Amino acid sequence: MSADMQHAFAVELVANGGNITQATISAGYSPKSARQIGQHLLDKPHVQQAIRREQQRSIGGRLASKALRVLEQILDDPQAPYGARVDAAKTILDRAGLAAVPARMIGEVGHGKPVDEMTFEELHALIGNCDRMLLEAESQTAELEVEDAG
Repeated sequence: MSADMQHAFAVELVANGGNITQATISAGYSPKSARQIGQHLLDKPHVQQAIRREQQRSIGGRLASKALRVLEQILDDPQAPYGARVDAAKTILDRAGLAAVPARMIGEVGHGKPVDEMTFEELHALIGNCDRMLLEAESQTAELEVEDAG
């Protein structure tokens, strides 16, 4: 089993959506024992790693572009349900790192509600959580400065 054929198996497996037998045949292995060879290849750590790399390459490239196009189409479609358009906008903003309030700041406050739907009490608790996080960060910074000075 050559390294080139094993790599081709990983690429084919990701490209065809996980059909082991077809990926094995497409990579150049014998059709007679393709299923068994494919299973054997999946047991190899370096083949598993090659599959993960190929999945990352595929997701980070072509599929990510397609997903963004779909979200953009939903946003631009006045016939799309309003909720779907809002969800698409939130997803895009979140992936761009522009989420209004990071989830770790909200914690249990508001039970995952958007800030604009929180009650006064929930907003007050959220501010308290943010204040606590700020104090913790300042404390950690002060501890690091003391360690550096010492």
